[in-house]
Amino acid sequence: MKSLNLRELRQALQDQKAASVCLVAVGESFGLHLMTPSGVAVLMGEDGRAKVFSSPAEAILLLHSLGIHELPMVVTETQFYERWLAQKVHASIAGLADGSNRTYSQDEWQAVKAARAARRKAT
Repeated sequence: MKSLNLRELRQALQDQKAASVCLVAVGESFGLHLMTPSGVAVLMGEDGRAKVFSSPAEAILLLHSLGIHELPMVVTETQFYERWLAQKVHASIAGLADGSNRTYSQDEWQAVKAARAARRKAT
């Protein structure tokens, strides 16, 4: 999971690089997750730790100040992941249709898999 600060969140929203923003329960507090083309990013505070809000209203006020006026609620992390996965699959299918996705030959894909396996063994 990636992280971003408030400035990066604002920029991602301005650049329309955010598919969605989710308010996530973290114990008795709340955090914000941003769905980006490269995956889920967590809003971080100035102290470098995940930004937590004492109430949903506090988080919603921040989002409102950034121009977000609708916030669909995600009930579980599983639903959040499923939504993210569906967006990735749809983006991949669209990329195949318009030719913007890179395609691999069988030999190239075998080489990619072998390189990944070697990196995993090295760690």
